Amino acid sequence: MNAKIIITSLFLLIVQISFAQKKPLLNYEWFEEQSKIISDLQEKKTGLKADGYDITFAKDNFKVYFNDKLASQSYQFKKNDVQLVAIVEDVDFSKAIGLYEDKNIIYAVFPDNSITMQVYGHDQSNTVKLTSLDFYTNSDADRKKMFTTLYELIAFLKMDKGLMKTNGDWEKHGQEYQKLKPYEFYQKYPNSMLAYKGKFLEEDYDRQIRFANEFIKRYPIPSLRSESPNYRKTYEMSIKNKIKQGQNFISNVNVQPAPFPATINSVTYTILISKNYQLAQQKYDEIISELTKNFDREFIEGQDQPDQYFLATKHVFFYSRAGAIGKNIPFEKVRNVRSVSVYFDKQTYKGEEWYEVTIYFS
Repeated sequence: MNAKIIITSLFLLIVQISFAQKKPLLNYEWFEEQSKIISDLQEKKTGLKADGYDITFAKDNFKVYFNDKLASQSYQFKKNDVQLVAIVEDVDFSKAIGLYEDKNIIYAVFPDNSITMQVYGHDQSNTVKLTSLDFYTNSDADRKKMFTTLYELIAFLKMDKGLMKTNGDWEKHGQEYQKLKPYEFYQKYPNSMLAYKGKFLEEDYDRQIRFANEFIKRYPIPSLRSESPNYRKTYEMSIKNKIKQGQNFISNVNVQPAPFPATINSVTYTILISKNYQLAQQKYDEIISELTKNFDREFIEGQDQPDQYFLATKHVFFYSRAGAIGKNIPFEKVRNVRSVSVYFDKQTYKGEEWYEVTIYFS
């Protein structure tokens, strides 16, 4: 054998050995170790409740089997004399499409309704279709350990089946995930399984922009941050005229004073002014209910109890999103509105009390 053939053969052998070293060695002991870590962490979980049931985990509540690489999970429900057992079997973690964490719970996400859970007990058996498997922990330290273990489990099973590259990107993604906010991670690594929460936030973010524009469009107000021929200076409606108008009108337009261009800074739209406290409260509650239902809590501030200025207030700030996921709602996307505030106020006119509900666009 000449030197050239020997060198080529050695090179191919080194490449094969190198590749084999990168691919995880999934032996029996590895499966046992992962199963024990996850089971032990869940077994420690206490105080878990759902629909009046106490939920507990037995010693071996999670298992990944060496022979077929499929997993099972189980937990118990108890309420008074009723005891139920929920079992999920034949779970292929190489098919997981997402992994994310929230409040000491880790969610492994799969294609829609691809997981089957059987619930036994109380002389009955039911089948429930699931999209995710949930893993519960007691502390922040346990959550981190659970997340790392599940991430390694999914990544190694995917690599074992050739569904993920073995070039170390999965390790890099795991490190970056701990440093970046979910949305930032999604922007940087949109195809990573760890980008699932960021992708969900992006979809939710777009939904909230659509709702904000629909909400603002209901009210015939002039465009903010622009000039208007109808409002060259600040306009304020008197209480007397408000009472005459009754409901649904512009009651204030704040215009930037000279020497700057006469652009509109804010608009107050009166929904109702009435002596009927219950009616005004109802109008206020209806608007607040819709806003709190459609916006994430990170956007919303305010108080529902009287203070020295108002009976109640709620504010939706479109730029507070940065604290949650690292992304604001640009105000140009919501008709140049930076915030929407709803006020429930008490006015006095000729010795009589009037209740006013307004929306303030700024």
